[in-house]
Amino acid sequence: MIVSSLLRFEPDLERIRGIGFCVSIRHAEFMAEKFNARGIVSALLVGDTVTAQRTELLNDFRAGEIRFLFTVDVLSEGLDIPDVNTVLFLRPTQSLTVFLQQLGRGLRHAPEKDCLTVLDFVGQAHRRYRIDRKLKALLAKRRFNIQREVEMDFPHLPVGCSIQLDRIAREYVLANIRENLRNLADQVPDRLESFEHEAGLPLTFGNFVRFHDYEPEALLSRKTWTQWKAFARLTETPTDPDISRLQDSLISAVQTSGPKEIARLRKVVTHLRVGDVTGALTEAGDSALVIHYRIWGKPGGKLGMANIEESYRRASQNPSLLGDLEEVLAWADEASRVGNASLTLPFPCSLELHATYGSDEIKASLGGASFESAGVIGVGRLHFPQIKTVVSLVTFQKTEKEFSPSTMYQDYPISRELLHWETQRQTSQSSESGQDLIHHLERGYTMLFFVRSRKKVEGITAPFTFLGPAKLLNFRSERPIQMDWRLDHSMPVELFDENRRGG
Repeated sequence: MIVSSLLRFEPDLERIRGIGFCVSIRHAEFMAEKFNARGIVSALLVGDTVTAQRTELLNDFRAGEIRFLFTVDVLSEGLDIPDVNTVLFLRPTQSLTVFLQQLGRGLRHAPEKDCLTVLDFVGQAHRRYRIDRKLKALLAKRRFNIQREVEMDFPHLPVGCSIQLDRIAREYVLANIRENLRNLADQVPDRLESFEHEAGLPLTFGNFVRFHDYEPEALLSRKTWTQWKAFARLTETPTDPDISRLQDSLISAVQTSGPKEIARLRKVVTHLRVGDVTGALTEAGDSALVIHYRIWGKPGGKLGMANIEESYRRASQNPSLLGDLEEVLAWADEASRVGNASLTLPFPCSLELHATYGSDEIKASLGGASFESAGVIGVGRLHFPQIKTVVSLVTFQKTEKEFSPSTMYQDYPISRELLHWETQRQTSQSSESGQDLIHHLERGYTMLFFVRSRKKVEGITAPFTFLGPAKLLNFRSERPIQMDWRLDHSMPVELFDENRRGG
């Protein structure tokens, strides 16, 4: 089966320089013997291979006299053989480091080498084996729904790459992924109990999700971090009075990516954990209302609170939740890929370029929300007249399930600097809102863009990435008006790659 698969993808054996990664030395000997019996010249290269023989084998391999080297771990790292153009995975590995080292043996450029062919043979695996981790490691950006990627034949791979799953392998892979997602209640307690022994690390939220490669939202949408540990009998069941209402604050913390905001939030949480409400409010400063929305997700009026002090005081009465927030924010700080690029706006603002925000946090940051009310409303477009600013909230990948026919606007990046955007369907060029957009510079208006790839990720509403201000480049047609905007700052490359037209 291995030979027939090889010939299907690489029929010209004369050009092959291949490595096969095996389970054991005995397995590597078996593979070399069977390949040689079929006329595919192969050799064994393992830790016991003496230096002189190893040098001779590698020279013959580079010269094309040997087509395949079968090994266990010898070629995972350290040896530089750019000529390798075929890799056979004949063993599973739970270690992403080992997997990427082995894959990396074939990723060097060499003359007359136009691509790397990787054949990964899926077999029966332990119920705890995570196929999704291996596949996610190959994506340009890790935060994709991997089940959807498999079902759609991996639309978000780097340019020039493809993954082809045989029908039966595809079914097996999907079954493995679904089982892992479905059985969190069985998996997580078991993995929590054995974590420190298995990983050799202290049990923290960040260490746990990194080691087991869990999507944080998938865990925290089911239970708080402390509730998971209590479920595994590692701590007492939390009795925080507002734990159910505040559970979403952990997801909001996961989605927080601005380094300045994360640092500010961590300081506020530190004060709240010791009951220092005054210190927390002082640390929050002008961002006190934004932090209220990060923590509670609703205006104080809907929560029966009289003022911002009561909001912070009630939050301080939830010790396990605040401890969880501290750990989640520490993870968010390490996971953030947002830089500290300077942003110049004609009004004071705490928003950070390329950081992520929910719509209520955006409104609170720009003075459009109050403690009593979430403020201005709008479908994809928010007007802040007091600072002469229009905010566009853009979802690039719209679905009929999530958007009505009248809001399926054609919004997409043309390049990292140019954005195609459509106004609301009823907007004409002569209307007041149309004229405000067309003449925004002459009228002193600032246009700010917040974008996201999809409305929901893992069933949870996705935040928007702040792209900063933009200026109108050209416009045409009406109802809706089609507009091209030039961003003052290039959008993140991953965001562009994920949403550009043509995939």
